[in-house]
Amino acid sequence: MSPQSVGARATGLMLLTLICAGCAAGGSSSSVPGGSGGSGGSSGAGTGGSSGMGGTSGAGGAFMGGSGGSAAGSGGAAADGSVPQDAPGADGGQPCTLDLISLSMPSIFSEFERGGMPYRVRGKASVSEPGDQWSWDVSYPDATVNHPQPSAGDPTAVEFPVPISGTYLITARISNRPACGSVTRPLIVIDPRPTAFTFRVSPPASLSLPVQEVPMTRLQLPGGLNLSPQVQHISIFTRDNTAQPLPAYMQITSPGSRVIIEGNTQRGAMNVDLIQQQGYNLLLIPAGDFAPTLFSGLPTDLANLANTTLFDAGIRVSGQALRVDGTPVTDARLVLREGTRPSTVGISNSGGAFSLFTREGNLSVEIAAPPDSGMPDGHVDAAAGFALARNAAGPTLTMRWAALPAGALKLTIHSADGATVVARATVHVELATAIAAAGQLTVHAGDGSAAADLVLPVSGSMRADAVGDDKGNVTFPSLAAGNYRVTVVPPATAGPTAAITSTTINVVTAGVTRDVRIAQTVTLSGTLQPTAASKGVRITAIDTGGDIVTSTVSTLVGDGGRYQLAVNPGRSYKLWAVPGADQLFARAVLGTVQAPMTDQALPTFTLAAGIATASSVRAGAPVADALVQVFCPRSSPTCLDMTLPIAEAVTDPNGRFTVILPDVGP
Repeated sequence: MSPQSVGARATGLMLLTLICAGCAAGGSSSSVPGGSGGSGGSSGAGTGGSSGMGGTSGAGGAFMGGSGGSAAGSGGAAADGSVPQDAPGADGGQPCTLDLISLSMPSIFSEFERGGMPYRVRGKASVSEPGDQWSWDVSYPDATVNHPQPSAGDPTAVEFPVPISGTYLITARISNRPACGSVTRPLIVIDPRPTAFTFRVSPPASLSLPVQEVPMTRLQLPGGLNLSPQVQHISIFTRDNTAQPLPAYMQITSPGSRVIIEGNTQRGAMNVDLIQQQGYNLLLIPAGDFAPTLFSGLPTDLANLANTTLFDAGIRVSGQALRVDGTPVTDARLVLREGTRPSTVGISNSGGAFSLFTREGNLSVEIAAPPDSGMPDGHVDAAAGFALARNAAGPTLTMRWAALPAGALKLTIHSADGATVVARATVHVELATAIAAAGQLTVHAGDGSAAADLVLPVSGSMRADAVGDDKGNVTFPSLAAGNYRVTVVPPATAGPTAAITSTTINVVTAGVTRDVRIAQTVTLSGTLQPTAASKGVRITAIDTGGDIVTSTVSTLVGDGGRYQLAVNPGRSYKLWAVPGADQLFARAVLGTVQAPMTDQALPTFTLAAGIATASSVRAGAPVADALVQVFCPRSSPTCLDMTLPIAEAVTDPNGRFTVILPDVGP
């Protein structure tokens, strides 16, 4: 089902919640998945790193008032990467120009391997209009022509298959604005390369070079890692529509990369170094009642867009949160989202009323029910959501929860002996299946027209958390009826062998009272081959449940390759092996195991032999003190986690380093 239009000339919009924390004031920082670097120049040193903050991919666009003032004024900027002009061509100023931005690679000029994922590209107009109708022609190396259609929810982007190698010609135009002309860019498609690792290089801050990622095979590595010296230094500042400084959180990402650059303008401009010809996405989340926006383009585009835009509040959306009987819901939270771009958060007051600010686009909706309300959280997918045009009057929303059978859940937490109560345990409950009809969201047109209301079904999920009292009692006053996975996290006072305990409880309308015994940790024992050489390898069990935050468990392999891990029964773990600095093995994910309810022997795992490979890092001159992290190839069947670095090293004063790589081919 396509997003439904609200207001005139709908172009697209969506909904969601985003929380910003830990932003470096007035500066920027790079956040990347993977572990931190250890000392020395060998990959073997240090323990396994855990994955960091996840990345976001830029998509969609948003409009803000330009230097002329309001969103309707001249000099406006489009968040899809358009470069502001003094006036649109239709008003007698300069005609618009077009460009292309790759969504599959860091640059439109990067080589792309055939036969795998389709190639994605976005059109960019220097002056965009909400009614722009993009058309595309792709000429293949064999002279055939494809006419890809815009992607769902993004009229400026398309994707197309690349089954053969050679030069493709991508041509785009805005069919309803011929004055903009057309743009053609070549795409070089090559045969798949040999298995390539991703080398991420973090130069020292003193060099003002950005973190860079280089795909390279093991046989290519001795030739060295050459960083791009073509760096663009940009300063980004944000101002409101009165030209006053406006503090904003910023996040910069690039297609095809997991590197995240974060910062804010709390104390002034955010200064950052980016690669000149690489495409980036800049997400801006201002403080206060100003809708976030998303810019895409080259570094100079991002700086021009951010620094010439005067932020207006955006489109105001108001509404009410109600129970099925029409009584108001206090402290419900709603967020609208266009791709990765959220709105502000609307929080309902005692009368159920809320308001938020958003930008145009195809909108999804996220609704968080108040804690302890017994009502589920809600979601409306973008495909079934609604659309807002750039200058549309803000609609009014009514969120009405459905009448769902519900009951209370009362637990008493005991230790393994069944008699001693465990005080202050943390309990997480989550409904095992989604709720198909959690409520309905009614969208009322905001332009005063007689347009029919849109009634959108809301799916839901039910989860809640609580902490027990001093007598071990935990109460959830109202939960939607159904089967729940109940997870109990014991406090530290319960002892070192008290385990995270999971059970399933069916909540009925009459309510349920249940005693839950804290389980004891179970021991997983195993052997790591080759047994004569694996002593000293560190094995870490990483909980992959995702429902709660847990600590990792690790141990060193002993004589005969034997090891033991004390884990929580019933939970899933990823086993991560990190050899010592003097061991010629590569780091590896051994596998994923489901911890049983009793002690158990694991299958024998074999640690793959590694190949010590020397190389260097240069950016014109040798780069010393750079952190080099290596991530396994996506195409390798042994690559079970692309977020964990399989090797790390720090370059010496001559820029040299040595890493131990798995023998997975050339």
